[in-house]
Amino acid sequence: MGISQNSKSQREQQGQLPYRFCVIMSDEDILDCIFNPSLAGFGAQQQRLTAPVPIPGFDDSTKQRYAEFQAQSICAGESGDTDKALQLINEAIQLCSQHPAGYNNRATIYQMRKERDLALDDLNQAITLGESYNDHNTLKQAYLQRGMLFKIKGDDDLARADFEKAASFGSKFAKDQAIQLNPYAALCNQALEKAMCELQKPS
Repeated sequence: MGISQNSKSQREQQGQLPYRFCVIMSDEDILDCIFNPSLAGFGAQQQRLTAPVPIPGFDDSTKQRYAEFQAQSICAGESGDTDKALQLINEAIQLCSQHPAGYNNRATIYQMRKERDLALDDLNQAITLGESYNDHNTLKQAYLQRGMLFKIKGDDDLARADFEKAASFGSKFAKDQAIQLNPYAALCNQALEKAMCELQKPS
């Protein structure tokens, strides 16, 4: 049954989406609806991002010094000097202990040093502070990092929950990880592989 032009225009006048946008979904969107209802829609559901809350004492002068410590820490870490990287990021955190990014970055260093329990503690702190100050970028990175930690530990349910949170802040990689950990998607892959094998058998 067709949809009349009058019906379409009435929908648009009422502030609803034009009909063509209500019915067209990509293959990826359809699979998301089936296997990942928490991530379904036009790509991953995005958080309704609220404005960042100012961090007390984080003025322009402090912000510049904080950024310098973080940049130097990253350079040290990339060169393999994790002791120096840790020292510098500690100075950044001491300068502004309420900023969540420092804890997320220190967690990265702890992971490089295989000190995963310390990394987990810092990621928990980064997420707590990130939620307090609406630091969406840090939340995306911290949830992704913590999800990877849980995955390494074999805690797939916790890992998937964190990947879904990171995906809601815009991480495509986290969305892919969440899909891989979905048991329904795994069953579907097994069924597809079995069907392909049957098709390839000589008749």
